[in-house]
Amino acid sequence: MKTLCQAEHYVTLDHNQTCASLTWLEEQQKLDGSFLELAWVTHREMLGGVNGDVSHTAYILIALLECECSGEQHDLVIDRAVNYIVDHIDWTDRPLTVAIAAYALTLAGHSAGDQLFDRLKDTARSSAEGFTYWEPARSETQFGDHNIPYWYKRKPGALAVEVTSYALLTFLARGDVSTATSIVGWLLQQRNSHGAFVSTQDTVVGLQALSEYSIKSYSAILDMTCHIRSEVDDRFRKSISLTPEDAMVLKSVPKVPTGGKIHFEAEGTGVGLMQVEVRFNVPDEEMACRYELTVNTHQQRTLLQSFFGSKRKSKCEPCAITCKEDEDDDDYADEEEDYEDFVFPSVMPRILWNWRRRQGAGQGQSSYNGYWGEKEEMKTSTPPPVKFGPLFGSRIGRPRRSTRAFSATVICIEICLRFLGEQTTGMSIVDAGLLTGYAPVDVDLEELKAVGKIDHYEKSKRSVVLYIDQVPSKSMTCVKFRARQDHMAQNVQPAKVQVFDYYNPDDRCTVFYKSDNRSGQLVNFCDDKKQICQCLESRCSFCQESWEGLRWMDMVKFACNNASHVLVVKALDRDLEKVGFERILGQITTVTAQKGHHQLKPGDKVILLKRASCFCPRVTPGESYLMMLSQPKRFRDINGNQIYAFLLDKRVLAVHLVKQLRGLTGLQRENAKNVRRAMRRLKRRGCTFGTSKSKGRKLKEKRKNKNRSRNKKKKVARDGKKKKMRNGRYRSGLAKRRRRRRRRRRRSSTPE
Repeated sequence: MKTLCQAEHYVTLDHNQTCASLTWLEEQQKLDGSFLELAWVTHREMLGGVNGDVSHTAYILIALLECECSGEQHDLVIDRAVNYIVDHIDWTDRPLTVAIAAYALTLAGHSAGDQLFDRLKDTARSSAEGFTYWEPARSETQFGDHNIPYWYKRKPGALAVEVTSYALLTFLARGDVSTATSIVGWLLQQRNSHGAFVSTQDTVVGLQALSEYSIKSYSAILDMTCHIRSEVDDRFRKSISLTPEDAMVLKSVPKVPTGGKIHFEAEGTGVGLMQVEVRFNVPDEEMACRYELTVNTHQQRTLLQSFFGSKRKSKCEPCAITCKEDEDDDDYADEEEDYEDFVFPSVMPRILWNWRRRQGAGQGQSSYNGYWGEKEEMKTSTPPPVKFGPLFGSRIGRPRRSTRAFSATVICIEICLRFLGEQTTGMSIVDAGLLTGYAPVDVDLEELKAVGKIDHYEKSKRSVVLYIDQVPSKSMTCVKFRARQDHMAQNVQPAKVQVFDYYNPDDRCTVFYKSDNRSGQLVNFCDDKKQICQCLESRCSFCQESWEGLRWMDMVKFACNNASHVLVVKALDRDLEKVGFERILGQITTVTAQKGHHQLKPGDKVILLKRASCFCPRVTPGESYLMMLSQPKRFRDINGNQIYAFLLDKRVLAVHLVKQLRGLTGLQRENAKNVRRAMRRLKRRGCTFGTSKSKGRKLKEKRKNKNRSRNKKKKVARDGKKKKMRNGRYRSGLAKRRRRRRRRRRRSSTPE
């Protein structure tokens, strides 16, 4: 209502419709004159206790008085609110309550406002520059003394700006412009470079107070010249002129020398505003953090796994909000749980039939899902994932999604925080970012609100904003909710969770999290001087089992298409001290093949870098591995020795070299032979596939021509033999016929 009344001066609005809300306010007013608040309010000072009711009533009274709605009912509501504030003046002691009540009674023209105005002047403070301001009571402040730099302690909060703004409105309403000028000077010091204050509430009231002061102190004559000079550089001298023609144009002076004092002098007539913007870096980001913040995530069972999986013995779900940690699971171990018969839709038998068919066709083979190196065990109760490796993918090169992914993946996000000050903080905001492709489960957010864990929440495509009424300082308070994966995304980056005070949003604490990374930060490896850094946020390497059953030529083709170095490396040591990745120290024993400007030789030391969240390759110190690696990074150690660092990403293959074939299974023995044959082929010919194919083609054609000539001769011989046989049979038959004819002639010529 107050906002619409203020907007009437700039846009066309129906004043009668705005004042119609008075009827609703009348229904919310209690018999004593205060108002009942049914909606959620972020401003905690407006709620609770006598001071909260007075502040709330005074705030509504100001809106009614500024709107200037007419009517008998309007006057009755105002009178009740004024009487309530007057009746509770003796219990009004908080600075914000005194300031807002004094302004409300001054607008109403009630004589009781003089008493609050005197109390307001008694609580005023003076800054080092001589400006006047007010501070909230210590119980209202949101500052802690734990690990906060001096500039944060010196900076006032949102409540101080709001109290001073209402005090300025009170002085202006009473016509005391001289004192108001001193208050304006303090308020202008609290604005940031964009003109805003700390939070939304104090910015709205502060801008209203400054606007009223601008109206009261308006001067029609403006002719001012400002001079700027620096003690550091005598050559730096700038002048700015202000006239009525360009009074509303912002004028700035960039690149002001730092390291000394800046002198500013103004001469002429009029009122202007000068603002100096100073930016600096904070050495330690954790010094400004006033919360202890932790974020934990874990993956839950999918929908079909919950149906086909084993029965749970506990009634406490992994991400249940009302779950008690001390619940004894043994109490439910002996209970018989009655499950209703579940009838699957008609599509389910077809899905299960496909599972059984693929399971029967793929027995004896290892299966892998759509991510490099993540082995999936074959189980009869869950569908086998699609086999995926360097030769298995979609037609466009995108990895196929596992068949188990038709039921969405669900992760549980648990956020725990504690205030580091000496007392309980006020309203805190938790901005929980979501991983790409995930969306929050609305039921969990509603349950958090129902049980009182949060007061309010807001959703967006990338985050969930949680409003927590109080954060204790002596214990951790935790909230957890589920996030469902709506669509697949590759190379998902970490999401961040921020927590800050509602009244001091600049003081933020940030923690990154990722479902498959222990630290959540983007993992990088840098040399000692941090001149060269390598990002490790790439896909994991292949597992050795993904090559089982493939030919040796497949390994050769992979090495020629993806690797620059094919080496036999002996693992010497492993380092897990650096959070986020694993560092393996190795020594080259054999150089099978290499290309590029980095030429390595046997005996060189190498560093192998692998993300800590990657399961493969599994490297054990003391064992030797055939590694197909991409281009390395070259470093110098503290002794000046040259060391090469290889990144174990999706373009790398590491195969364990067995010393003897005895004791291996038939498949393992065949794989070991393929590895050795691939090594011999790469060492002897390298990647010369084109020359080998041409020679083989010529030899094949020569053999083919020779066979064709031999076959032709054989065919001629067979044809001649057949012809002779046919001629012999013909002649034999002709002779028989001739003999028969001669015998018949003899018989006919013989006389009777």
